[in-house]
Amino acid sequence: MAQTGGQLGNQLFQAAHLVALGAETGLRVLNPAFHAYADAFVGSRPGAVPTYPTSVQRPGTTKIRKKTHDILLTGAKIIRRMPSNALAQSITCEGFTPAYDIDLSEPARLAKLMNTPVTALFGWRFRNTTLTKKHDTTIRSYFRFENTAASDHVIRQARLEADIIIGLHVRHGDYAVFQNGRYFLTLEEYLIAARHVAEQCVPRRVSIMVFSDSPQDLPSSPNMNIIRGPGSVIGDLQAMSQCDYIIAVPSTFSRWAAFVGRVPLGLIARDQVKLSISQFRNIQC
Repeated sequence: MAQTGGQLGNQLFQAAHLVALGAETGLRVLNPAFHAYADAFVGSRPGAVPTYPTSVQRPGTTKIRKKTHDILLTGAKIIRRMPSNALAQSITCEGFTPAYDIDLSEPARLAKLMNTPVTALFGWRFRNTTLTKKHDTTIRSYFRFENTAASDHVIRQARLEADIIIGLHVRHGDYAVFQNGRYFLTLEEYLIAARHVAEQCVPRRVSIMVFSDSPQDLPSSPNMNIIRGPGSVIGDLQAMSQCDYIIAVPSTFSRWAAFVGRVPLGLIARDQVKLSISQFRNIQC
């Protein structure tokens, strides 16, 4: 994977589909594009390049991975400018929506992959949905969190006062302008959604754990325990994956937490803030 797009959630889903392809076919997958996040996960941490299957046990460093990525990206761009040949090829996915998906497990494309020593991938929507379902255990194992101390502490403290923790992913930041604010909800709208689900959990004690990419002024509530997540990107992802329910607008970040932690996910929208628990779904990669 020479070059991909998006932040952590997008990159995790892209990497997961490549891990599934490698698990199914025996192809060796190098993902230098994942260098910024590699330290956070057991499978991607070793070596100078995040690789599946992992072949070395010695951890790499962020600096070395970045330099290696730059070198490999330069080589991949040279391959992209060349005509496909028996030794190397490149595949570019131009878009960012499912309409642009490229299925690398499609028979003709897979045959070319298997018979070409080097394939450089550019883009984000490389997908093999059937294979990710088949190899979901392998994916979860590869992307186990390397260090969970911070999130474990936050969750442990929350469970002292709650039987159920609702993870509330308040996605602000770029969502204020993304698709003209289509998925931007106010904090109050998110809290209305969480309270509505909490009411369905009575008489069990409920805490709402808020995760956000922007500072939030959380209200105090005599009837509801509202608390903050760890506050870092990786810490929030870890803690969210340990909640009992996740409420969010469409986002690969919360979707990954739901997948890796097997947590039911409820998607809200401006015209549908209140959900019943029956509307929550388990997520496939």
